Amino acid sequence: MTTSAAPTQHLHDVLVRARTLYGAGMGFASLKVLTSVIRASLELQWEDDSDLSNLFAFIDADIGQAIQVK
Repeated sequence: MTTSAAPTQHLHDVLVRARTLYGAGMGFASLKVLTSVIRASLELQWEDDSDLSNLFAFIDADIGQAIQVK
């Protein structure tokens, strides 16, 4: 039986840091942070309708926002 991964407070803190960076116009710096989150998730398993799955949808939007920073 495999257990499903769940978001941690550390993950939420990292996302706040990434959002602060792209909010301050530092899109490329925030992409480095967001990329580290995605890389760390490569070995994880989660349910399709879980908190982590929903959080990855927000991370996807964060990546889009970071790319658009001018």
